[in-house]
Amino acid sequence: MLEELGNLPNKNERSEPVLNQEKCAQKATIFPLWKRGVCLAIGLLGIFTLTLIVSFFVFWIPKSDQDGATALIVYTLLFAAMVGFVFVDIPKFLHIFRGWKPYVFGIAFGIGIVALDIAYSNFINLFYQLETGGNETSIRSVIDIYPVASALIFGILGPFIEEMAYRVGLFGLLKKVNIVLAYVLASLIFGFLHFDFTATNIAAEFIILPSYVLSGTAFCVAYDLFGLPCSWTAHSFNNLWAVIGYVVINNIE
Repeated sequence: MLEELGNLPNKNERSEPVLNQEKCAQKATIFPLWKRGVCLAIGLLGIFTLTLIVSFFVFWIPKSDQDGATALIVYTLLFAAMVGFVFVDIPKFLHIFRGWKPYVFGIAFGIGIVALDIAYSNFINLFYQLETGGNETSIRSVIDIYPVASALIFGILGPFIEEMAYRVGLFGLLKKVNIVLAYVLASLIFGFLHFDFTATNIAAEFIILPSYVLSGTAFCVAYDLFGLPCSWTAHSFNNLWAVIGYVVINNIE
């Protein structure tokens, strides 16, 4: 009996480390390095390639509708590509969306990001009249014409694609090299992907840039701590807040 008791694992070796190992093993099975690279390629290269192709085919519709039609088609195709890519592992993939904690923490992260963005904007407005960035201006032009579709595009599909590309893909790849490097580069790249290099007021773009970088960092933290469902929920909450807020303010005015 004493020998059997002596062979039992001690308190520090039980349950939680095993559970953590199982979760890590499950994530590794779903997203090995090459799959993370493909996710990044679909999100980063796919959006530019598809935008060019789709833009060529929507030239016949009214110019005011072209941006909205292009965004809807491109994001729908990219969403289908991402889902199609993980289809082979769909049972394991869907398993990571079980449980309530990632969504609760995701909403908490989303609220925090919105609050941080408002605080940053108010602080900058003390010294400089902050203008709407080129990225946000483009999005608002689509919302004006397709408010309901915009909630789907920018609130659900877009965040899923970006989280698969920049958190599962980019952050996941960089984390294998160095965790600090992953946070810094993934956040900066995410910020500059929302930077309008064609804007007439480049200074304004640089002033707005930190808000995107901070959001990218928060999404990385959410993903790193609680996984894809958490970062996707936070991202969706943030975007839906912006879309719904813009629509409500426009209707009031």
